[in-house]
Amino acid sequence: MRWLGWLFIKIFVRELGVVGGERIPRQGKVLFVSNGEQALFDYLLVSWLAETAYEFVTVDDDALGMLVGKYEQIVPIGIHYWGRRRLRLTAGVRVGRVVSGDEEEVRRELAEVCRLFVDVEQFEGLQWVATLLATAGAAPSALGREAYEPRPTLQLTERLYLGYLRKRAAEPKVVAEIVARVGRYQAELARLGIVPAEVFLPLRWGQAAFFALREFELLVMGLPWALWGWVNHVLPFWGTRQLVGRREAAVRQKSLSTFLLVGGLLYVIQAVVIGFILPTFWFVLYLLVWPYCGLLAILYFDRVGSAWRRSRTFWYFRQNSEAQEALMAEGRAIIEMIYALEE
Repeated sequence: MRWLGWLFIKIFVRELGVVGGERIPRQGKVLFVSNGEQALFDYLLVSWLAETAYEFVTVDDDALGMLVGKYEQIVPIGIHYWGRRRLRLTAGVRVGRVVSGDEEEVRRELAEVCRLFVDVEQFEGLQWVATLLATAGAAPSALGREAYEPRPTLQLTERLYLGYLRKRAAEPKVVAEIVARVGRYQAELARLGIVPAEVFLPLRWGQAAFFALREFELLVMGLPWALWGWVNHVLPFWGTRQLVGRREAAVRQKSLSTFLLVGGLLYVIQAVVIGFILPTFWFVLYLLVWPYCGLLAILYFDRVGSAWRRSRTFWYFRQNSEAQEALMAEGRAIIEMIYALEE
């Protein structure tokens, strides 16, 4: 199942952060217990993280008590997803210490692991600050290269969280001032539609010309395949969104998990219809190309959005260089203030 977890991450996860991955046992059977925020997606992530035989259960599952007694290696694992309004998500994973035999101890350790995710608004605010710290005030990476570079935003978020709790008790006024300043900065970037890394975007025409040429080439060459993928996946995807969107709000929180289930049924229906239309050879070829084009369409339109956002940021800063200088100065000042608190 590891390959299925890899495929899930490749398609649906924009960025994955893991803290405590070294705690996952490499020998013997393991029981993973997750907080169950998205049970199906949790299972797929665990299948990619696991390095030995394992079983997976959520903390709310009635079978937890029975399974705990059968394993000597139990790993509580907290998983949180954000950016749910987009097709591709960001996922954070915190791995707890290995425990054995005691359900109450498992629940306590899982609660400890998940404490960073309890206040979602606070966590996502800290995560935004972590993306700012991760820039180190330097120019952003080229589009497409981010996937091959370490992105320690979850580790930074955890450090921020622990530091926030410590400093809030010791220096509440200083912390309140920084929080207010970060809030104003975040609101301003949101108003302009600029992400933290691109505040430090260089404005050299040579680099801009190379960027435009490279992105134009990629977008033109990928357009036919992406359109084919979009045409062949839009109906199941749209149908799934409609079916899931009409569920009650409490159930809709599980929409990421139901996407694969409801969407899978719609894909089967579409495949049957196409099978009646095409000859056998072309139908088999269609099935082979079908998933690849879907993946390409997702990556293609994600890249189009990123290229458009960066181009718009470049033109805005070219016309408002003083605004960029002010944003860069404020961003670096906030980074220095936060690191100064840690000393």
